[in-house]
Amino acid sequence: MILKEIRKENGFSQEEVANKMGISRTTLSKIENGKQDLSSIQLFKLSRLYDIDPYKLMEVEEDSSVQFAFRDREQYTEKAEEKLEKIEKYINTILELEIIENE
Repeated sequence: MILKEIRKENGFSQEEVANKMGISRTTLSKIENGKQDLSSIQLFKLSRLYDIDPYKLMEVEEDSSVQFAFRDREQYTEKAEEKLEKIEKYINTILELEIIENE
């Protein structure tokens, strides 16, 4: 996952980043390995710590457009439904970050 690569590129250990974020090293490990989602606050802290755009941390192109197809949603496979939920989470995280930055 990109979070681990970016941390290493910045010369940080998991322990250092976890301490700066106020979380355990185990929690950071889970986040880096995709076993736990980032909260919007955690994403904001990491983007500041690494001096990187949150979009890059989420591996999303800033100017890419996302379209949701809700018609016939009950016919989606379970995997497709999970992906849609993940996309919705990312969009909500971005919106939350914009609110935080504008406060």
